[in-house]
Amino acid sequence: EESAMVKRIGIILLVLSFALIMQAKVKYELWDDFEGQDTKWQAGTSWRNDIAAVGVELTNKQLTSGKQALACLVNIIDVEEKYGQLAYMVENNAGWDLSNVESVMLDIYNPLENELEYALSFSTGNWTWYESTSVKLKPGWNKDISFDLLDDRLWKAAESNWEYAIIPQNMHLVQRIAVLFYFKQAFKGAVYIDNLRFGTP
Repeated sequence: EESAMVKRIGIILLVLSFALIMQAKVKYELWDDFEGQDTKWQAGTSWRNDIAAVGVELTNKQLTSGKQALACLVNIIDVEEKYGQLAYMVENNAGWDLSNVESVMLDIYNPLENELEYALSFSTGNWTWYESTSVKLKPGWNKDISFDLLDDRLWKAAESNWEYAIIPQNMHLVQRIAVLFYFKQAFKGAVYIDNLRFGTP
């Protein structure tokens, strides 16, 4: 019995050490915590639903890190309207070099009483759009939501005929990062995002 117990303990320790090794493969570093007096994030303009995505503001009403978070302001009046995606984004014409980033993680507060769908997008190279699969957010805070940039089952683009069969290309020149929310009901208020992190080897 004692030898069997020793074996079980050995197996448990092996599993734990393997889990720690896997966890250590990606190191997350804070990229945007939405601190300061101003932000370069904005609501999508010249989009079909730019009227519903009315703007952004820094706030201390809901947050998970630091002293502020980003409020993505929403004003959907007509519940019958199929709004599709409401986009909130940050852009850089010169581009960010994210070539060593393997995953993205952030916290999102869903103000609805039911689920809200969320997706992530990168525009790279010559503003080529790459969009992730959508994730369902439960009401309240959804912490540590992550997307693997190296999993071609999670991303689509024109190059893949909008099938989830590609990974974002030209990550050395990222010109836009966008969060996308899919509303299916009338709503006036804000979705909050905070603690945006990039994972590197």
